[in-house]
Amino acid sequence: PRPAGIPVFAFSNDRRVAGNGIYVAGFSPEEHIDRVVAYAAKRGLGLFAALMPDDGFGGRMASILSEVVARRGGRVTETAFYKGGVDATTETVRALARYNDRVRALEEEKRLVAEQHDPFSRRALERLEARDTLGEVSFEALMLPVGGDEVMQIAPLLAFFDVDPMRVKLLGTWVWDDPSLGNEPAMLGAWFAAPPPAARTLFVERFAEVYGRTPDRLSTLAYDAVALAAVLALRDTADPYARVRLENPDGFAGVDGIFRLDETGAVERGLAVLEVQRGASREIDPAPKSFVVPATR
Repeated sequence: PRPAGIPVFAFSNDRRVAGNGIYVAGFSPEEHIDRVVAYAAKRGLGLFAALMPDDGFGGRMASILSEVVARRGGRVTETAFYKGGVDATTETVRALARYNDRVRALEEEKRLVAEQHDPFSRRALERLEARDTLGEVSFEALMLPVGGDEVMQIAPLLAFFDVDPMRVKLLGTWVWDDPSLGNEPAMLGAWFAAPPPAARTLFVERFAEVYGRTPDRLSTLAYDAVALAAVLALRDTADPYARVRLENPDGFAGVDGIFRLDETGAVERGLAVLEVQRGASREIDPAPKSFVVPATR
């Protein structure tokens, strides 16, 4: 297609293959990580950590997070990679949480307080006895880019090793768009970036009425691609798929929200931020309605 000058709407999220008429329409991890990190930064979080699978995907996600956090004015304080298997993952999470050091710090504090015999020290010791560790981890937000069974295995380990969900916000991407995640207490309140859910909900309902089943999550990409081709074909021009039309800076409205194709081959999307809750995730920061940047005063 490239030598023939035929534009390609590729169902890929790897921007390394984009450009020169190839548009990668998949849900880009760069965009999703940037969106949720930007929201976290707006809420005052500046210290981030990454917990990634020890493979090519995890390495790429760690690099993206480092670049995004630096651009947003934050700092990545810890990056941990876990290998396959329950034992290896458990040890990685234990080390990330500095669990052994924090347990030792608690024991030392209890020993010092117990040497005092005043009423204040006795009350302090009672409070320490109710704790598992002493001291906090070095991050305020933790990026977990995996979904499904994998994140459901990791999240309870974080709680087990005393990473307090009230102090550390779990962050993810659209792969968390799964109602079953709300069944895991350690996931409740976590934030993730995803396409706005309202339009897709209507698509899923119409699809189920016609075909009697729930569509695949990526079916919206195909729907938007065909809709884009149809809309451009209706225009009374000799070349409806010229790059100047495909790369319209105003973008297009799709089932997964607004999107636009740029000259690099990236497909930019308007994403929302959602919060994991029981039953269904809740939209907490809506997706933009257009790509027009609001004027500043």
